[in-house]
Amino acid sequence: KISSQFEKTANALLEKASFGAVKDESIAKALGADYPSVTLFRQFDEPRVKFEGDIGSRDFKDWITAESLPILGEIGPQNYQTYMDRGLPLLWIAVNPGESDDLLDELKPVAQDVRGTISVVSIDGVKFDGHLKKLGLTGDLPGIIL
Repeated sequence: KISSQFEKTANALLEKASFGAVKDESIAKALGADYPSVTLFRQFDEPRVKFEGDIGSRDFKDWITAESLPILGEIGPQNYQTYMDRGLPLLWIAVNPGESDDLLDELKPVAQDVRGTISVVSIDGVKFDGHLKKLGLTGDLPGIIL
């Protein structure tokens, strides 16, 4: 039977993640997950992340929110609220789309080091120029705002 705490959390976070439960150990193994376990599958960074803790705790919900975001991800209208819900300061890296991939790759280890204390995000500096100016960015791209 699915844990009532797992089900409660899944229902509360349906807009942020998809949830499923596997009752057959062979299926879990085929998916690369331990059985029993709670594993988050994602299409960035590490593709599988295992939760180590109490499903009934606030840590579980916070873990899902944190791990559903990449170490260094692009922020926009579709995920802005998720970053705000984390309650962490944002380090904005304003870039010219397609011109700053090397810079972002170099900054990923820094983003990993501050994960859990600061959300590091990239933002399209051309598309969101007005927003970035309101945040205090002046000058040429790339730029950083904390």
